Amino acid sequence: MDGDLSPPSGAALPPVVPGPVVGVDLAWGRRARSGLCAVRPDGSVAASAAVVTDDEIVDWIDRHGPEPAVVGFDAPLVVLNVSGRRGCEALVSRAFGPQGAGCYPSNRSMAAFADGGRAAGLARRMNLAVDPVDADRTGRGQAVEVFPHSALVALFGLPTRLMYKGGRGRAVELRRAEMGRLVALLETLSEREPALHVASGPRWPGLRAAVAAAARHADLERVEDELDAHVCAYVARCLAADRTDGGCRVRVLGEWASGAIVTPVDERHRLVLEAEGGADRSRAARGRAS
Repeated sequence: MDGDLSPPSGAALPPVVPGPVVGVDLAWGRRARSGLCAVRPDGSVAASAAVVTDDEIVDWIDRHGPEPAVVGFDAPLVVLNVSGRRGCEALVSRAFGPQGAGCYPSNRSMAAFADGGRAAGLARRMNLAVDPVDADRTGRGQAVEVFPHSALVALFGLPTRLMYKGGRGRAVELRRAEMGRLVALLETLSEREPALHVASGPRWPGLRAAVAAAARHADLERVEDELDAHVCAYVARCLAADRTDGGCRVRVLGEWASGAIVTPVDERHRLVLEAEGGADRSRAARGRAS
């Protein structure tokens, strides 16, 4: 960081105002629900929802989160490799694997990414840049790829990822309890800097109640995507704040041109990345976005 930006002794840090952001928990397939969350510059939630089609996603963002500074997609955004996995996926898996928060590989041999993928198409359609230099030069918003599992592990110092998603043999009772933990943790983000006031969202009381009352996997799946979208929006907000005040809240794993995942990291992950040579490709967001 350039210079000493510490406040005088006893002085409070000024609030960060990073601009409006949107989180998109994007389904790889086009028939499944995608979660959406739009956040105002003051950290309050303007709206959240779950929709299906690309048209619905674009129309919803136009209504509730127009001209966002950053849109965080939980989906591969830049996929150029014909086979195997991307470098950013390898870095996330090395750093977060011990907590069970590695990510799935993506490549062009997979049907979902033969044309580059759904997130890339939405970014083009919404005229979002995928490189911060391009975003700054043109005044456009930036599309970034995020990963809720790694974000939650790092933000809250979790020993393992939250087990709220469906899985073979995973009991609904476990998923309901873990999703309840997710709800409670997200509510504590109101105390962070930058803050996210999830309880200000008009649908939050209903989401909270739906988790508590869920008796079937289907009940949880109806709200899972929308909750993940709040996580995506918070990571997007942290990146926007980094670009505003030069903080170091998130890291960029990989390269913007060939695939990058933006995620918070804690000391555990920083040490792994440095020990395995990932430090050259894992840099503070300000260093890559300014």
